[in-house]
Amino acid sequence: MIKMDVYSFGMLCFWFLFQQNEKYPGQNSIEELKSNDTLRVLAQQLIATTVGLNNEQKSDLDRFFNLSLIRDPKGRGTGFEQLLPLLVRDR
Repeated sequence: MIKMDVYSFGMLCFWFLFQQNEKYPGQNSIEELKSNDTLRVLAQQLIATTVGLNNEQKSDLDRFFNLSLIRDPKGRGTGFEQLLPLLVRDR
């Protein structure tokens, strides 16, 4: 159950961060990317072209999406305690 929540959380973050980007695909394309397990590739491209992120933030987001958007549950992150530090650094 947790690994499905991790995937859903990754999808929510993907949408929230990139839905205003002109390269964000339509719903049919999203479904195709999900079924081909290539959504992470699009996430990498969107991260690379997002203005205002430093290299550390880009690296953290890349790792976050690699852990959360993998189709096979066995390859996903084990929980939110692994993912949240990649989104919010200690202040």
